[in-house]
Amino acid sequence: MTSMEAYPALVNEVLPLPLVGFFAAVLFGAILSSFNSVLNSTVTLIVLNIYKPYFKPNAPDSKLIRDGKVIGTLLAIFAMSVAPLIALVPQGFFQYLQMVNGFYNVPIFTVILIGYLTKRVPAIAAKSL
Repeated sequence: MTSMEAYPALVNEVLPLPLVGFFAAVLFGAILSSFNSVLNSTVTLIVLNIYKPYFKPNAPDSKLIRDGKVIGTLLAIFAMSVAPLIALVPQGFFQYLQMVNGFYNVPIFTVILIGYLTKRVPAIAAKSL
């Protein structure tokens, strides 16, 4: 049995048959809720911190909302396109997450360490990293 089959086998073994469908619905709802939360937060950050200040500084809120919906749709399509490719990672999903976390954990740690050790580094140095 592969690691991809372990969790479904456990659910089938532990839960009574009528509750398996209910559990699947609950799990699906939780996944959609998490995806929606991340997507909403990402669109908000992009629109308010990048799009409005740099591209449309005088745009009314209705324009920002409309453009945010477009950005959200593009991000959702991109995420759904990339998601099946994660199964092809040879080391597995957990190793993939560890690798992705390394892309931003090391720079954040470096900024904090330099901030503690020196007093002469300007704030723009941390923002440029």
